[in-house]
Amino acid sequence: ESIFVSLAAFREHLLGQTLKSAFDQAEHPEKLFIGAVVQNCFGTDGRQCKTGLEVIGKNEQGRDMVKMSDAPPDKNGIEEFCSTPEYAKYCKAGHIRVLYMHDTDALGPAVARYYASKLWG
Repeated sequence: ESIFVSLAAFREHLLGQTLKSAFDQAEHPEKLFIGAVVQNCFGTDGRQCKTGLEVIGKNEQGRDMVKMSDAPPDKNGIEEFCSTPEYAKYCKAGHIRVLYMHDTDALGPAVARYYASKLWG
């Protein structure tokens, strides 16, 4: 008997904390399995990471003016979780299954949830 949680994470900076919380709150963490689709800007393929659209003011018609700025690579929440001694045992035992995608290749939350569901079994 086990519990499977599927996660679709798009540039999520709190993923590591979410995983820690899930295992901390589980009555039987040894029965908990996670399937995560991590859609991040990793900064490893030569592409510059960007922010989302930022409102920088209003134009003469009162409409928002927006821009995108350069941003640092996203934090890898899986790596953060698995490198913490208290939780590394779950990663080593196969309790965390991950599919990594570059954020620009993401096809939306429904597709990510579908992919995550395939990480079980």
